[in-house]
Amino acid sequence: MLGEKDSNPHKQNQNLPCYHYTIPQLILNLFIQFLKVKIKVFLHAQQKEGAELFF
Repeated sequence: MLGEKDSNPHKQNQNLPCYHYTIPQLILNLFIQFLKVKIKVFLHAQQKEGAELFF
């Protein structure tokens, strides 16, 4: 029982760095995609009406 309890925290500690590195990458990818869409919308709106409406 004690051995199992000791081994589980070690496994969790090994998994935490994985999440720590993968989640920011996912957030960055989503943020970059969001920025690309924002830039396209911004340029499209700039051609149509004006940049002030979006900011």
